[in-house]
Amino acid sequence: MNHKIKINRKIIKQAKKEFFFKYLSSALIRLMVLIIPILFSKAIDNISEGAYKKAIFFVIINIIIIIGQRCAEIYNTYLWHKLYNKLYDKYTELAMQSTYNNSLFSLSRISNSEFINIVNNDINIMAEFFGNFVTRSVRIVEFIVIFVYFYLINLYVGLAGTLVSIVAFLILLLSRKKIEKVNIQKSSELDRKTNVMTEFFLGIKEIKNFNIFKQIKSRGKNYTKNYYNAVLTQRVVEDSFKFSLTLLIDLFQLGIVIYGIILISKGQMTIGTLLIIYNYFSRLIENFTEFTTFMINYRQFKVARTRYYKLIEYSQNKDENNHYYNNDLKSAIEFKNVLYGYRDNPTLNNVSFKIDPNSITAITGKSGSGKSGIFELLLKLNRQHEGQILIDNLNINEYDNDFYFNNICLVSKDPTFFNMSIRDNLNIINGDFSKVVRICKQLQIHEEIMQLNDGYDTIISTTGAPLSNTLKYFLGIARVLVRDSKIMLFDEAFDTFDKETRLKLINLLQIYKKLHTLIIITKEPDILEIADQIILIDKNKVVKTGQHTTLKSNVIYQSIIKK
Repeated sequence: MNHKIKINRKIIKQAKKEFFFKYLSSALIRLMVLIIPILFSKAIDNISEGAYKKAIFFVIINIIIIIGQRCAEIYNTYLWHKLYNKLYDKYTELAMQSTYNNSLFSLSRISNSEFINIVNNDINIMAEFFGNFVTRSVRIVEFIVIFVYFYLINLYVGLAGTLVSIVAFLILLLSRKKIEKVNIQKSSELDRKTNVMTEFFLGIKEIKNFNIFKQIKSRGKNYTKNYYNAVLTQRVVEDSFKFSLTLLIDLFQLGIVIYGIILISKGQMTIGTLLIIYNYFSRLIENFTEFTTFMINYRQFKVARTRYYKLIEYSQNKDENNHYYNNDLKSAIEFKNVLYGYRDNPTLNNVSFKIDPNSITAITGKSGSGKSGIFELLLKLNRQHEGQILIDNLNINEYDNDFYFNNICLVSKDPTFFNMSIRDNLNIINGDFSKVVRICKQLQIHEEIMQLNDGYDTIISTTGAPLSNTLKYFLGIARVLVRDSKIMLFDEAFDTFDKETRLKLINLLQIYKKLHTLIIITKEPDILEIADQIILIDKNKVVKTGQHTTLKSNVIYQSIIKK
């Protein structure tokens, strides 16, 4: 809980200027709201006494204040949006940074739909809550001022106001758990509905292929129905409490009017004073409505905050590392007795090996043997339970993160691109476009790119671009070569190419290994043959290391290269 409060305080401090001006503007508006009925009552009392000029004077002053109030409310709305935007921006920034710092294992606790709803809906709820908190806290002061006035005017009016407040707060107290429960249900149903719709969009090819639209549509309708039923339940519960509260205050207000009429008939109260009391009771209704809304929003905020903190709960803080730099990185890699994955079913079990700098190392093994776990650890996507991972005899967690990730990068077997042009996807890695072109020429894809209608400005669309899969695989390799990191990882990146293409890439790798450490997960014999070292993994353990010629007699190795 303390960690949650600390994070909120940090974000609020970053918006302290916006908070200050919002408080100032809100306080000025509520002051004018309280002054207006007083001036109006003065005008009424002067009319009753026949002092018409004084009455007109008070009306004119009232008109000026009302105009000022309306103008201030317009400006106050502008200030609210400034505050909201600042909070939304900071919450989003923290969510993105925390997602980036999280391990894959931590992120696996959050579904795609839940993540989308957190960064869209839940952040919006939190930003709105604090944006509205300013006005609501100012209204508490207004609430106290009104009660002081009631007691100064008449003891029974003050007691009536106190009684209605106690009953109203009891209603609010009784409502909070129920409201929180229906909000949790609504958020859960929204996650499920979003997940189904995301699956529908991403799986449209399979849906058409197997002609299962009716079944999928039925599933979507069921989850949609569950969601709007949850929304309906939420609205019914919230509105029931809100309307009960409003009815209670309305009845008390009418009772006070009757009591005021009796006092006027006895000469113990003026009409103007009764108008002030009536108006201030209307303010009480507004304030209690605000408090009811605040309680509802607070319950929504608690649900949103809990979901939001799932993102940052296990985020690895960048400040934890020792900010170590090594401008002369050799990139000698060593795994020492590494245990990674679930303890009862590890991905890597007591794995140890060394990789020399400026070499080509191939990692091979059967599917599911744990090969990709090595890359996950080198990329700090997860952490091991036991053992050490060293680069140049230093634990990888000792390096500054920016320095570390500038010196290691991966080509995956299924590269993901951003919805931008080829140029921008490569320039985001390295802004030197001449280098981008040079790398593409080395990979012999420059001419193919130039034959596209928009050349390097062709958009790589996430919804299916006019690029061949082969070109996409090459662009994935191009990104790593453009990055020019000291350590380059290739996760079965060459296995999709034909033998002739692989031979061309092998020649390129031989050039790059002079200044880089290359690690390749592969089962292709032609790549294994040129590797300076092969690490053979089976059943999540390193069973043998050596070169192709020395491993050929190994039964496990033979079963891999013969496939």
